[in-house]
Amino acid sequence: MISKLKKTYIYLDEIKKIYKIEEHKETVELIKNLVSENRLKPITTSDLTPMYERIYTKYRIIKVKNEKDELDLEEINYRIHPRLNIEYYRKNIEEYRKNKEKIISLNKYLIEKSESFSKIISVNERSYEIFNDEKFINSDKGKVILKNLKIDIIKDLNVYKTPEPFIYLSINRVSPQTVLIVENKDTYITISKMLLEGKCILERKIDTIVYGEGKKIISSINGINDDITLEYLKNANNEFLYWGDIDREGFSIYSSLRRNFDLNTISLWEKPYKLMITKCNDKNLRKTPKEQKVNYEEGIETINDNVLKKEIEDILLKGRYIPQEALNMYDLEV
Repeated sequence: MISKLKKTYIYLDEIKKIYKIEEHKETVELIKNLVSENRLKPITTSDLTPMYERIYTKYRIIKVKNEKDELDLEEINYRIHPRLNIEYYRKNIEEYRKNKEKIISLNKYLIEKSESFSKIISVNERSYEIFNDEKFINSDKGKVILKNLKIDIIKDLNVYKTPEPFIYLSINRVSPQTVLIVENKDTYITISKMLLEGKCILERKIDTIVYGEGKKIISSINGINDDITLEYLKNANNEFLYWGDIDREGFSIYSSLRRNFDLNTISLWEKPYKLMITKCNDKNLRKTPKEQKVNYEEGIETINDNVLKKEIEDILLKGRYIPQEALNMYDLEV
């Protein structure tokens, strides 16, 4: 009604006449609705009414560009579930039109299947239920739409994250315990066999061995937080150790783990690095297969043994490397 007027501004008394209301309480409610529906915008330099609740006496009429916009605005104002905050789309009709299909899908789910939110399921499972697309919620587009609707994915949709799977072997589930993360598959298999045989690793009792799969561990390790079966790995007193290749990539992985690891502090296990250098001291170390332009200095700075730190720095500066596989089962039994 208001948006169809040809004028640009309107006074409060005119609005009351158009809607045939006299009571101040009714007027306040009407104005609030028209402003929230993006039909009016108050002129804050105008006078306020003398009675409580005070409202402005002059408003700018927000024009709807065409009939299509009018229909979409009507839909936004009167068909959308109250759990969806539609302020953004009231002011951005074109964006609403672009994303209408997905918004209506969520709206329909809220209206017809709201009881489903009482049961927690995975993100992708909920995404398929609502949008018929298991990947939509976690897509860039999905995240933007849900953010605009003020929907918290985890809380409002009652979902749990599915962590990036990582490979590990726990000999026991006690807490606190010592967890060793290794970079390469062969070393993981070797140590797994030793742990299953009840052996220590370089005279150290290891409770859990994790296969880092190179750089993949940087994202997958935080899956511990999301996996309810791994409570014993969340103990604040657990000790996490890292051991990888002596090359820039290996120390870059460790540096990233230190920055991103949000369970406990993680430290470099220096003993195997010393043994790698000692064992390969008489070898002509090979050059790294490809140039490694990565941030590795942060990891090296954490080494406590200054002699070891200098030896590793010399190897890396020369572009050489020692793979983790330099140590076999018999070396680790020492």
